[in-house]
Amino acid sequence: MKKEFYSAQTSETTLPHSLQEQQKSKRRGNRSMARGLAKSLTASNPRNAWTAVIFVAVWAGLLLGGYYLANTYIQKSHAYIDEKIKEVELANKQQIEQVENQMQGVKSGLSEVQEGLASIQEELHLTGETLGGTDKTKQALNTRIDQLNKQLNELKTSLKKLEDAARAW
Repeated sequence: MKKEFYSAQTSETTLPHSLQEQQKSKRRGNRSMARGLAKSLTASNPRNAWTAVIFVAVWAGLLLGGYYLANTYIQKSHAYIDEKIKEVELANKQQIEQVENQMQGVKSGLSEVQEGLASIQEELHLTGETLGGTDKTKQALNTRIDQLNKQLNELKTSLKKLEDAARAW
């Protein structure tokens, strides 16, 4: 037989035995590191196996403890935020009630001024007809009418401001 049939060429170069095993283990790559660690620890020393179990248990405990702490913190944060939202809603409700009460007061004052103005105008007409045009009475009534008109205008502007404030809430 010829020499060609006896020697087969390989794609691998000749490496020391430990380097060849490292390259083979790199190629495999699908095995988990934990499995490899457990095999190497149990194969060499049973005491190392307990160390690995304790190590994994400690990590699992740390992960669960971290999850519990994070979950507790998030729940407390949600409760705090909900409480603050309720406080703000209550404060807003109280302020709206105050504004509505002020608006009712202004409206009642406005209606009183309008009634007073209407009665003065009636009296002016009646006195104008009966007195026959005394200037002092007409001037006094006109000044009183002007004062009431100013007060009416002021009440209207404050009522408008209160209504705008109520709409803003």
